[in-house]
Amino acid sequence: MWVDPTGDHLLVYVGPQLAADGELTEAGIGQINAALSRVPGAPSLEAAVSCR
Repeated sequence: MWVDPTGDHLLVYVGPQLAADGELTEAGIGQINAALSRVPGAPSLEAAVSCR
């Protein structure tokens, strides 16, 4: 999993081990929020707005 800051967006890429049936697992959500917390100004996953 990695976070790619591109301009005014953050793209988050996750591997299939962090999802089940196309939905993030609790562990996946936790890992994404941990990664986002290391990016200055990034919102949590729950507060983020999809750009797609």
